Formats: sequence, structure tokens, C-alpha cells
Amino acid sequence: MAFAEGAGFRSLSYERVDSSRNNRVVPVKIYYPESDEGKSWPMIIFSHGLGGTREGYAYLGEYWAKNGFISVHLQHAGSDDAVWKDVPHQPRR
Repeated sequence: MAFAEGAGFRSLSYERVDSSRNNRVVPVKIYYPESDEGKSWPMIIFSHGLGGTREGYAYLGEYWAKNGFISVHLQHAGSDDAVWKDVPHQPRR
């Protein structure tokens, strides 16, 4: 687990192992408000889209956390940045 802080927010990165799916690793990054007043915060589950990772769209996670939301960024194996790796660049015609 890796923790980070910014002005008005904190984040936590870790990898969840799903034992019900052949120990599939699910990378997760959670942004949350800096204040720990014991409040219940609303939660946003964010999906990065094709070719992204849990690290993408950090500006959204930080913004939402600074404004009182928990933001969970999941990385999806098979549609993450692995789709771009080992693919040769093709110039446009």
C-alpha cells in the first residue's frame, strides 16, 4: 500500500487480489478528503476507459476528494494500458 497527501486530499494505492477469480489482481487507487471528521462521504467509482490505468485522471480524483467525495479508481485488466504495450507505432497516411 502506498499513501500520498496533497492540499485537501489524501490517496491510497494498493492491489486487491480477487480469490474468487483465480487470484486476479485488481489495482486500485482511492482519493479521499483530508479531513477525518468521522463523516460519511459520498463515493464515486471511476472507470478509466480503454488504455488507462488507476493513475490516470488523478486531477478528477483530487478535485472530488477536495470537495468531499471518496473517489475509487479501478484498473481493468485487458482494457488497461496493456492494450498499447508492444504495439508498433503506425504513422498516419
